[in-house]
Amino acid sequence: MTPDHPTITSPIRIAIQGGAASFHELAAQQYFGKRIEIVACDTFLDVIKTLRTCDYGIAAVNNSLSGLVHEIGQPGISVQTLIAASGARVVDELKLQIEQCLVGLPDADLKNLAEIYSHAAALDQCAKFLDAVLPQAKRIEHSDTAGAAADVQTWGDPQRAAIASRAAAERYGLRVLQPGIQNDPANFTTFHILQYP
Repeated sequence: MTPDHPTITSPIRIAIQGGAASFHELAAQQYFGKRIEIVACDTFLDVIKTLRTCDYGIAAVNNSLSGLVHEIGQPGISVQTLIAASGARVVDELKLQIEQCLVGLPDADLKNLAEIYSHAAALDQCAKFLDAVLPQAKRIEHSDTAGAAADVQTWGDPQRAAIASRAAAERYGLRVLQPGIQNDPANFTTFHILQYP
């Protein structure tokens, strides 16, 4: 359910983990529509800290394939734990179907890929594909799927690729080398919509 804001004329400010074309931004657009201003944060703790200056925040808390989502670089701390300790209120939730894509430079070739970058949860969600098709490629954790795609574009190295959304590939001028590489097509992430009381 999308909040009704009949008196708001400026965009709704939404704190998210990750940047443009991340799954968090896609979730924000699905829930709130296109008239939003994204406030990109590096970590989930940053989302919670930034939430006081925003109308809402969105945080992924669970994935149907990889389970609980954890804080960036802190696998022992779940996002749900961070939210519960913060005093932020969960006002709603959204389930978003996640299609993970292998994305790379236009001249990239699957057989020559040496490094795959993505968020730890995305790497986990695509482990079967990576094991079967790219066993030679090193898996490197990144704080954000879309950020990984942006870095691949910046580096300009066809031996590096990312796991990200189609939207990220389009935004950063990359090619979808292989769509739908998640372990199961029924891949859903639950996002909590947050607000301070």
